[in-house]
Amino acid sequence: MNTTLRVLIVEDSENDTGLIVHHLERGGYSPIHERVETAMEMRVALERERWDIILSDHTMTRFDAPSALKLLQESGRDIPFIVVSGSIREDSLVALLKAGANDYVIKDDLPRLAAVVWREMDDARMRREHKQVERDAQRRATQAMLIYEVGRRVSSKLELDELLSTVVTSIHEAFDYYGVMLLLLDESAEHLTLQSIAGGYRDIFPRDLQIALGEGMIGVAAARGEVQISGDVSQNPHYVRKANEITNSELAIPIKIKEGVIGVLDLQSTEYDAFDEADVIVMETLADQIAVAIENAQLYKETHRLAAFNRDIIENMAEGIVVEDAEGIFTFVNPAGASLLGYAPEELLGQHWTAIIPPDQHSIVWAADERRMRGETDRYELQFICKDGTRRTALVSSSPHIVEGRIAGTLAVFADITERAQSEEETRQRLNELGLLYESGLFLSQLLPPKEIGQNIIELMSRVLGWHHLTIRQYHPEDETLELLAFSQPGLKDEEEHLAIEKRFKTMIARSGDGLSGWVVKHGQTARCGDVTADPRYMETVAGIRSGMYVPMKISQRVIGVISVESEQADAFKEADEQLIATVAAQAAIALENARLYLDARRRLQQVQALHEIDRAIAGSVSLPITLDVLLGHATTQLGVDAACVLLSNPHTYSLEYSSGRGFHTSALQHTHLRVGEGHAGRVALEQRIIHVPNLSKIETGFLRSPLLKSEGFVTYVGIPLIAKGKIKGVLEIFHRQSFEPDREWWDLLETLAGQAAVAIDNATLFSDLQQSNVELVLAYDNTLEGWAKALELRDRETEGHTRRVVERTLRLSRALGIGREEIVHIRRGALLHDIGKMGVPDSILLKPGPLNDEEWEIMRQHPVYAYEMLSAISFLRPALDIPYCHHERWDGTGYPRGLKGEHIPLSARIFAVVDVCDALMSDRPYRKAWSKVDTAKYIREQSGSYFDPRVVHEFLKLEE
Repeated sequence: MNTTLRVLIVEDSENDTGLIVHHLERGGYSPIHERVETAMEMRVALERERWDIILSDHTMTRFDAPSALKLLQESGRDIPFIVVSGSIREDSLVALLKAGANDYVIKDDLPRLAAVVWREMDDARMRREHKQVERDAQRRATQAMLIYEVGRRVSSKLELDELLSTVVTSIHEAFDYYGVMLLLLDESAEHLTLQSIAGGYRDIFPRDLQIALGEGMIGVAAARGEVQISGDVSQNPHYVRKANEITNSELAIPIKIKEGVIGVLDLQSTEYDAFDEADVIVMETLADQIAVAIENAQLYKETHRLAAFNRDIIENMAEGIVVEDAEGIFTFVNPAGASLLGYAPEELLGQHWTAIIPPDQHSIVWAADERRMRGETDRYELQFICKDGTRRTALVSSSPHIVEGRIAGTLAVFADITERAQSEEETRQRLNELGLLYESGLFLSQLLPPKEIGQNIIELMSRVLGWHHLTIRQYHPEDETLELLAFSQPGLKDEEEHLAIEKRFKTMIARSGDGLSGWVVKHGQTARCGDVTADPRYMETVAGIRSGMYVPMKISQRVIGVISVESEQADAFKEADEQLIATVAAQAAIALENARLYLDARRRLQQVQALHEIDRAIAGSVSLPITLDVLLGHATTQLGVDAACVLLSNPHTYSLEYSSGRGFHTSALQHTHLRVGEGHAGRVALEQRIIHVPNLSKIETGFLRSPLLKSEGFVTYVGIPLIAKGKIKGVLEIFHRQSFEPDREWWDLLETLAGQAAVAIDNATLFSDLQQSNVELVLAYDNTLEGWAKALELRDRETEGHTRRVVERTLRLSRALGIGREEIVHIRRGALLHDIGKMGVPDSILLKPGPLNDEEWEIMRQHPVYAYEMLSAISFLRPALDIPYCHHERWDGTGYPRGLKGEHIPLSARIFAVVDVCDALMSDRPYRKAWSKVDTAKYIREQSGSYFDPRVVHEFLKLEE
C-alpha cells in the first residue's frame, strides 16, 4: 500500500511537475500535490495546508529556490526542502545547502527522488522527536521548579488560606490548566469543601462548593485515597459535568497525612489525554507538600494558641511570677505568687524583696541581682517567708527585666521545686520540637545535594535534640541499595576512626532488608525498639547500642530513604519522639525528591541541548571531522566516560580506519586499521551489534598489547555499530578508566548518539558523492560539446582548428573585459557551439561552392534560430545560448536573426562576433586567400561602431598588438 505524501511543488513547468509526481508514485508514494510558481502562491499554500515536503526548481521565470527557502524559513515550519533542477552551479548548490536546503536532485536523475524524499522525511521525523524531547525536558524543568517554589513557600508561609491560594495559583500559572482547585475534608468527614480555586473553575463553581465523598472523580479520590485520572472524562463513569464546563481530561490527587485523606488537589484540562504518569508523580509530590504545609499551619496555630494560653497563665498559673526594679522593689506580683505566700498581690506591690526573704538567704539574692545587672540568667533554690511566718522552698528562675533596651530590674518565676522542674522540662522539649520543625522546614526548602541535606538534618537533630547516634540513608530502588548520606557518632578520636566507622556503616547496611534500617525501607514502616539486642532484625554496627528508632522517608507510598536514631540507654525514645522524627522525615523526603527531580531535569535538558548542538553541527557543516569532533565532545561529557573515538568503514578494503577521537593521552588509536571481524571494533562491524567489555584486563585479547594503549589505563570498553539505511558506516568506541555498570537511560543516550554519528557520516558521504558526480557530469558535458564542435567543423569544411582558435581568443578577450569566472564557463560552451544551428541547414546550401541566392541566404540566416530551438530545451546549455543565437547581430541593428542593436546584444555575442570575423578573414577559403593580420585589424577597426561594439574592438586590438 502506497504512503500518502502531501507535497508542495515549486515549479513553473507542468510537464516537469508531472514527471516529479510520476517518480514519487513509482517510489511507493501516493502524492497529494499542489504546484506554485510565485512567492504569493507559495505563502498561501503554506498557510492553507500542512505539507510533508517541498520540492523546488532552482531557477524559474518569476521565482527561484533561494527565495522559496527563505519564505519557508520565515514561516517557521520545519518542512524538508529539496531542490529539483535541471542544472545548478556548484557554488549555488553549496550556498543553498548552507542556507538550509536539505538535498538536491537533478531532473535527469529523478528515479532517485523517492529515496531522497524518504531519507529527508525520516530526518524530519527525528528532528520532531528531538524537539519533543526538548519540550518534555522543559516541562520537567518547569515541574521541578514548581515543586521547589511550592516547597519554599510551604516553609515560609504559615497562614493557611494564603498558602493554599498561592499553591493553586502557581500550579495554574506554571501549566495553564483549564482549572485547578483544592478541597479539604470538613469536620463531618462526609464532604469536601472548596478552599482555593484558579482558572476557568472560578466561573463555574461557587465559593461555598461542597462535594460528598464518592461524588464525581474528586469524591472518589477522597473516598478511596487513590489517584483518579481520566484522559476523556466523557468515558469516565464517575465524572459529573457541570453547566458550561468544557473539561476533557481530569486528574484528582488525594492529599494525605498520617491519619488518612484530608483533601483533594484537582486539575482539569480542555485537551484530551492531558496528564501522564510524570504529572501524577509531580502532583503527588505537591500534594505531600500541601499536607506538610497544613500540618505546619496547624502546629503554628497551636503555638499561637499556647502563647495566648501562656498569657493567661501569667495571671492564673500556679507558679509565682514577680518583677522587681533595680532597687529591689516589687512592681508586679501575679495572684498565684502572692497566694503562694499567703498575701494578696496589692499587699506585696511596692515592698522590697527583703520583706519576704529571710536574712540567711539575702546573700543568694544579692549575688543573683549582680548577675542580673550583667545581663545573666540563672536558676537557684531559695526560701520564702509566708505571711503566716512559715517558710517554703522554691526553685527560682530569674532573668534581666529589659525595658526599652536597658536592664531595669529582675523577672523571677518561682515554684515548688518538683512541679517546676517537671514543667520546665516539658516546656523545653516542646520548644525544641518547634525549633527543629521550623529550622528543618527552612533549609529543606532549598535545592541542595542529597549528602548536604543529610548532613544538615544530622547537625540540626544533634544540636536541638541532643541526639548523637544518627544515620541517614537514601534508597535507590533500581538496585535496592542504601547510600549513606551522613552520620553522627560521639567520641570519635580522629579522621581515621571516622573513616573506619563510615566504611562499617556502608558495608553492613548496604541493601534493602539489611538490619532494622533495611527492614524499614523494605516494609515502609517505622520501627521503635526499646531493646535492640533482643530484636533479630538488628545488626550491630556500633557496640553498646541498646534502643533505636528507625523512620522511613516517604513520598506518597514510595520509600526514598531512612533516618535512624540510636541510644546507649534502653527505652530512650517515646511515641512523641517518633511523631517528631516522622515529620522531619517527611520534610527530608520532599527535599531529597526535589533535588532528584531538579538534577534529573537539568541532566535531561543538558542531554537535549547536546543533541541539538550535534544536529546543528550535522546540518551546518559539510566537514565530517568537525561534526565528529563536536559529537565526541558531547558524548564523553553526557555519557560520563573518559574517551571515545570513531572508526570509519572502508567498503573497498573491508576495514575500519581511525577518523576522530577525544580524551586519549596517547596516539595509540590514531593508526588503527582493522579488518572487519578483527578485534572488538571489527566484531562490532561484522556482527552489527553492541559489544560491552566490563573489565578489559580479564579478557584474553591482543587489544591491550600495544604499550601506548596499555598506558591509557582503560578498564571498560563499549563498541556500537554506526548504521545508516541498513549499511554499516563505522564503529563508535567508548573507553572508561574505571569499572561501571550503565543504566538503561545511558544505553538509550549512547544509541541516540550513535544514530547521529551514522547520519553525519552518511550525509558527508552523500555530499562527497554528489560533488564527485557533478564534476564528472560537467566533464562529460564539456567532452560532448567538444565532440559536437569537431563534427561541425568536418561538416562545414571549416579550416582545421577554427573552433579551438575562436574559443581561445574569445576567452582571452572576455577575461580582458573583466567577465567573471562563472560566466566564462558558459561563454566557452557558447563559442564551442556557435554554429550548432547549421546542423539544420541542408548540405546543398551549406556546402554550395558558389555564392548563395536570396532564398538560400534566407535559409542560411535561420541557423541562429535553429541553434536556439536546439539548445533552449537543454537546461544545462541555456546560459550558453547567447553566442549561438546572437553572434550575427550587428552593433548598428542590421544583423540577424532579431535585428538587435547596441547593448541589447548580449556582451558575449558582441565579443565572439569580433573574434569569429577575425579568424574567418585570416583563414584560407575556396573563394579567396587569407588576409594579413594588418588588413584584418584595419577592417575590424573600420567596422567599429557599425558591425562591432567599439569597446570590444578597442580591447581586441590591444590584445592583438
